[in-house]
Amino acid sequence: MENRRYLQHKNDGEWAAVINAQAATTKFLQEEEKQLQALSKKLYKEELDRQIREKVSNKMQTVEELNKERQFLSAQQIAMQNFEARRRNEDKSFQDVFSKEYSNEISEKQRKINQEREAAIAKEQERIRKAQFDLEFEQQRMLENKMRSVSLEREALMKQQEEKRRLQELKEAEKYKDKIEIERNMKEMEAKERAFRDFYNKRLEEQERKFRNYRAIPNEKGVYETEMRNKEWERIVLERAALKEQFERNMKDKAMSDMKTELNRQIEARKREKELEYLESIREQERARNNARQVEFQSAVENERRLREKRELQEALEKQLTEKQRNFRTQEEMDEIEKRYNMNILKSIEKQNKIAFPGVPGIHSTESPIKQQFAKVYLNKGYETAESSERISVNQSYENGRRVSRSVGGDPVNRRNVFYWPDPNQHNPITNPIGSNAPRIMPGQRLPKGNNGSRSKLAVAANSIFG
Repeated sequence: MENRRYLQHKNDGEWAAVINAQAATTKFLQEEEKQLQALSKKLYKEELDRQIREKVSNKMQTVEELNKERQFLSAQQIAMQNFEARRRNEDKSFQDVFSKEYSNEISEKQRKINQEREAAIAKEQERIRKAQFDLEFEQQRMLENKMRSVSLEREALMKQQEEKRRLQELKEAEKYKDKIEIERNMKEMEAKERAFRDFYNKRLEEQERKFRNYRAIPNEKGVYETEMRNKEWERIVLERAALKEQFERNMKDKAMSDMKTELNRQIEARKREKELEYLESIREQERARNNARQVEFQSAVENERRLREKRELQEALEKQLTEKQRNFRTQEEMDEIEKRYNMNILKSIEKQNKIAFPGVPGIHSTESPIKQQFAKVYLNKGYETAESSERISVNQSYENGRRVSRSVGGDPVNRRNVFYWPDPNQHNPITNPIGSNAPRIMPGQRLPKGNNGSRSKLAVAANSIFG
């Protein structure tokens, strides 16, 4: 146990020496870093003071020259302002004259356009009225044709009904004639049967009368022969009566069958004739229906064709009317645009602003090169960067097909001069030292490794301090 404590104490002593050495090294490095930072700040301050002194000394040397140049430029500016005022007055007079002429020309053009529009509208109304009249006439003609076809169909139907009624009457008359003929035939048959029965009864009565009045000589042989002959005669009479009755019955049956056959034949013939007449009437009705359907189909086709022509005519009229209205609307929009353009010209003339008038050569919204040089120096109100100048030019308008940018005050912005305004970062001794062609480096900005050769030691020190 004591050996373990001894070894642990020995190990703690070794680690304490290492920790103390590391703490001393860290403290030494921190002090060295503080000294380097203080030295860098001192060098930066000395370099900055030197550049400022150099800049002040250079500025004091050129003050007199700048004063002389400023006096010369002020005189030139006054002369230029007088020249611009005189030219502005001349431009305004020219623009007044041309604006009056332009207004007169526009009013005359508007009057002619209104006259042409009224004439076109009147002509279009006359054409539409004529088209409507033709359409109404066509509708009336179609209605008359339809009524005529309906009347013809009604007459054809009435004729069919009359023919049907006449055929029905003929059928009834034929039936009545057939009935009378059958009754007459039945009466004739009954009369013949009655006459035959009367004749038969009369013959029987005569025969009985003869037998009743006959008196034979009574002898045995004669009686026997007479009796046998009477029996034979009775037998013959009975056979003859039976045969006669059979014959009469057969004749009667034959006559009845012949009569029935004839009646059936006549009925069948009449029936066939009636069926043929009925079929013929059905065929006639079917032909009449087909003719009516054909006439109706032709009338429907004709009506469809007329309706299609009417619809096409209506669509053509609507299309022409829409085209006319669109042309009128386009002309009105163009007149409105031209009117707004003229109003803008007149308002600009009232405000005495320079206007690019296309009809007058030389009158454009441009500035002379001398005035541009003066504007670079004297019209600068404070320092503005190129980006700020771009942000000011937010209002843009189109004049004679050219886009013109204006500032908030309404003055045109010359984009060729927006990059002239001095940049305060250009003469910053920290990021852009005097006499150095190095790129602009903002404080705290880090560059990739290997690009330190193009920077000065002061810039590197400042970057290491503030980075």
